[in-house]
Amino acid sequence: MTTLQQLTDQVDIIIENEFQSFHTVRQAHNAVWRYIRRHDGLEQILKNAFQQARQMLLGAPGASRNREESDGTVIYNLDYVKGAMTRMAINSNITRRAWNFDQVCVAMYIRRIFPDLAESPENPVTFLKITFSYDYIDVRFESENYPRIKIRYDKSTGMTRISSGGVEKVLEMGTNLETDAARDLCFLLSETKFEIETMVIDIQRLELCHPDEVGHEGFLEKLQMIMDEEYDMTIKVKNLKMKIFETEKGWAADDSNSLLSVLLCVTSGCLKTLSLRTLNPTDVNIQMSAVSTEQWKQLKILDMMDGKVAHDWRDYRHLEYVGIRKLTVQGMMDVISTFVDNPPRREVSIETKLQFEIPTFIILASRHSKYIRVTEEEEEPFEYNTIYFRFGNRRILGFALKRDQIIILPVYPENRRPELFKRIPIGQLNLIKK
Repeated sequence: MTTLQQLTDQVDIIIENEFQSFHTVRQAHNAVWRYIRRHDGLEQILKNAFQQARQMLLGAPGASRNREESDGTVIYNLDYVKGAMTRMAINSNITRRAWNFDQVCVAMYIRRIFPDLAESPENPVTFLKITFSYDYIDVRFESENYPRIKIRYDKSTGMTRISSGGVEKVLEMGTNLETDAARDLCFLLSETKFEIETMVIDIQRLELCHPDEVGHEGFLEKLQMIMDEEYDMTIKVKNLKMKIFETEKGWAADDSNSLLSVLLCVTSGCLKTLSLRTLNPTDVNIQMSAVSTEQWKQLKILDMMDGKVAHDWRDYRHLEYVGIRKLTVQGMMDVISTFVDNPPRREVSIETKLQFEIPTFIILASRHSKYIRVTEEEEEPFEYNTIYFRFGNRRILGFALKRDQIIILPVYPENRRPELFKRIPIGQLNLIKK
């Protein structure tokens, strides 16, 4: 005959199996009670044993008035199961784990059922990509030492699928898609020390009026808020790429709110390159709230080859490289006035996807009050057209022009890039009124 001890030992085995299967506390609790109720009389025996234990603990009869109502209370309640699973998590050495597929699964599982349990994953991750589509969010990690890990938050099924190297595990989502994805990502990043080489935000196939679409703006705002308020952290990212494909209006004013949220998620001073992509050649309308951040001010490279500048060029003076789709006549005037009146400290390169008219640029430049009209032209052909402006006390700013590139930098008296600026008009300075 099966003894009570054997039956209760089996309950502990069930809880352990539920833990190893990544089931929630409630799922484990239900599994325990499905087992107990299959054995006639076991539930009543457990209740009696629990009542006897409580009476022995309480002692005198008068003390029973202060205890909680025990009707329906059993030894294997939800708190008991949670406590047992917590002990299993603590004993599983998760704090000494490396960053691989099984351990990421454990970390996400632990966050769902024990959000206060400390995690300390070691981490060699160098690439992070977040993709948005109609009804899912994908998060992808890549590492030099481990296979790629992909996490999909599926709105249609309410499930989170973690896959790597042909192996997949499934977890239930706790709240909703955007919140679960944001909290999981913050949780996985919170105790790590990795510096991500490249992070990609890929917004695909979104019809902005679609009522059931995944809210990428909501996710990014939640991610930034949770990082700031709950974790007090930012992500060390060197290169940030944001892509919006197949939308009706391309990269519009509202989308720059997403850019602001992402910029605030990354560590100031660490981000060096920002790439913005859209299929529609519309204005990349970056709002002042984004360009006012320290993350923007410390950028070195801005690549917007699918867009055009839609606001003041002064916001780009600190950059070493700017890539844009095309340079209009108004854009030429803005570039000239911005950089001549406020010369850059170092070289700035502006590259265009579509060629612009160099003669038009030179005509516009000649109308500026600081333009230096070179009297002696060099006869031999050269790859770049060069024009010059004076600034400060006997100093010269040079523009080297090709049909798809402008290089701007002080060239005298520093004498920088002599291979480009071979005929600096030093002798013209005393002919020009300051």
